[in-house]
Amino acid sequence: MAPNKLNKSASNTGKKLVPMARRTNIFQNFTSSDSSEEECQLNREQSPDKCSTVSKVSQMTTKRRFSTVVFGKTDEERTTEPDNDNEMSKMLSMFSTDVNKALLAKRKRLEQYSEATIQASQLKIEQMCRSQATETQRSLEEMRTQLTASLDQCEKDIKHSEEQVTHSSTQEEDKIKKVTQQQIKVLQQSRTTLKEKLSTLRELCASISEKSEEQETKQKKEYEKVQTELTEELTSLQRKLMTEIQKEELAIMQKSLQKAFFM
Repeated sequence: MAPNKLNKSASNTGKKLVPMARRTNIFQNFTSSDSSEEECQLNREQSPDKCSTVSKVSQMTTKRRFSTVVFGKTDEERTTEPDNDNEMSKMLSMFSTDVNKALLAKRKRLEQYSEATIQASQLKIEQMCRSQATETQRSLEEMRTQLTASLDQCEKDIKHSEEQVTHSSTQEEDKIKKVTQQQIKVLQQSRTTLKEKLSTLRELCASISEKSEEQETKQKKEYEKVQTELTEELTSLQRKLMTEIQKEELAIMQKSLQKAFFM
């Protein structure tokens, strides 16, 4: 009974009902259009023309979809479909032109920015290279001046030393001869003293060796005497201990025998 009533109400209004599966698809399209409008609001600051065209298109599509969600297409809508298609194509063409314009503007800005950055970087690099070249030249000049000054000083010192050697060569030769003669005399005297010292040392070594041998023989004899005395004392002590032990044992045996007999 319910579907008949619905069909009657639809026939009275002059519209057709739409199935449930198609309605769900259309509601999903509504949500997608809402999300596109939100994205347009977020990007409105970047491209206002683009967002205006998108909003117009979304409004037109939402009106058409909402009319077709619950009710089907009417006779009037079917007659006005080609006009709407033309309008949609015009709107889409406008949208594409706006998008292309925005993209071209962005590309130009990027190219200008990239060129400016490249030029600035090139200028900085050139300035750095120039400053480094000037610094290296200054350092090289300073090193050259220092090297030349040091070489000049070395040459002067060498010349001065050569002059001194030529003037003092004769005097030094005489001094060297005198010094060598004195050293020869000192060496001869030192040799004689060393010979005397060596002879005394040899005599001392011989006397020390003789004394050490005598002491060793004496120590051996004393050691042998001490050993013999100790052995004699030990044997005498052993004898005394044995006799005392025997006496004690005999006394103990006597006492034990007396106790045994008198008991």
